[in-house]
Amino acid sequence: MTLKFRGKYRIASLRLKNWDYASNGIYFVTINTKNRKNFFGEITDSKMILSPAGKICNACLMAIPEHFEFVKLPYFVVMPNHLHAILIIKQCGSEKKKSILLRIPKVPEKVNMEMSVIAPKAGSLSVIVRSLKSAVSKQAHVINPKFQWQPGFYERIVRDHQAYLNIANYIEANIKKWKGK
Repeated sequence: MTLKFRGKYRIASLRLKNWDYASNGIYFVTINTKNRKNFFGEITDSKMILSPAGKICNACLMAIPEHFEFVKLPYFVVMPNHLHAILIIKQCGSEKKKSILLRIPKVPEKVNMEMSVIAPKAGSLSVIVRSLKSAVSKQAHVINPKFQWQPGFYERIVRDHQAYLNIANYIEANIKKWKGK
């Protein structure tokens, strides 16, 4: 179903209905560059050679647990045109940590209510991914002003130990299985 916000169409969320993406869980995330352009480097002899933008992306990924103390990042890989990561969110009780994003100025109540329905919640997977994409973009644009992410991201809730192992193996083998775009 296509929704409208402020008279403009927006794509309905692909996220699991009735799931709180700020709740404790294990998430497999894939984020692509726009048009799958190889901004992050190249694979040569089954080794990822990171470009300067790839090094930025790698460093920002590794820094996620510093900015979101309730997140662990046991597996990730930066590929030429995308990244894969397993993020483990483990919040203490219902307490949510503050994100690194700036606070939005006070807006009228009607707009505020509309935005609260669609806005990512503090400490959620969407906020973590948005922060990562923002940090990488800001630094990568200095090197390459044409750098862009594909809008959104793909996620899967990891539901059991076997799925976790399968995804971890997939991430570790991704570079060796690379066939190009």
